[in-house]
Amino acid sequence: MNELVPHVSSNSPAPYFSGTGMDARRQNRELTHARRAVRNEVTLANDKIDGRAALAEHAMHRLAEIDNTRRHLAGNDEALSQAMAEFEINFIRSVARDQIELFRGF
Repeated sequence: MNELVPHVSSNSPAPYFSGTGMDARRQNRELTHARRAVRNEVTLANDKIDGRAALAEHAMHRLAEIDNTRRHLAGNDEALSQAMAEFEINFIRSVARDQIELFRGF
């Protein structure tokens, strides 16, 4: 987990407001709510980063497999290799476009 998470976790000490009045309790509730919101934002950011990394890693593995397949199928035929490379390039562009679109809403 990220090093920011301990700073907003419920186990870390908080500068609670002292006193017995309603203002102190309200301020403590607001502080607790704000800390929870920050913790949730940090967790979501971590999840997005991990998701992007996993998608990129998967895409790179698949690209390597596709490249190896193209080389195997084309053999020494340079013209065939060039023709097949167009499909490989389209794959790369498509994955890049999908990756951008997937995380656009975040």
